[in-house]
Amino acid sequence: MVKEGVRALTEMQLSDGAGAGSAAGASGAIRHTTPWSCMALQIAQQNDVALCPACWKRGVEWLKRYQAEQVPAMKNADQRIDPWKGRADNLDAFVYMVLVDAGVDDGRCESSCTGIETTWPCMPRRCSAWPCTSWETRRSSP
Repeated sequence: MVKEGVRALTEMQLSDGAGAGSAAGASGAIRHTTPWSCMALQIAQQNDVALCPACWKRGVEWLKRYQAEQVPAMKNADQRIDPWKGRADNLDAFVYMVLVDAGVDDGRCESSCTGIETTWPCMPRRCSAWPCTSWETRRSSP
């Protein structure tokens, strides 16, 4: 069953690395399904399921590009310069968590979560995917 899921995720991945959001590939759905697809591939890999390395790399690269678009938008918020975004949302935190678990850390997060407000503007405190906490750490916590 896991191998079938990995095969399906690989087949649905778009050429730019995004996980297909639907048969039509709606862009709004892609932003949300791509980090889930990448996390599923991470978990499969951690459990010794064979993956297509190029598929994995394309997914991580898509997440990095997504994050690279969001950070400047948050920095533009004070002046309302387009594109701007008032705060990081749960999707931003989730993408960051998946990237950290993939070994990609852009240096914005310190070893502890102190100072997160200055490194990630307006990160939601109640986010289920707090960016300084990897999936493995959260999964093993009580």
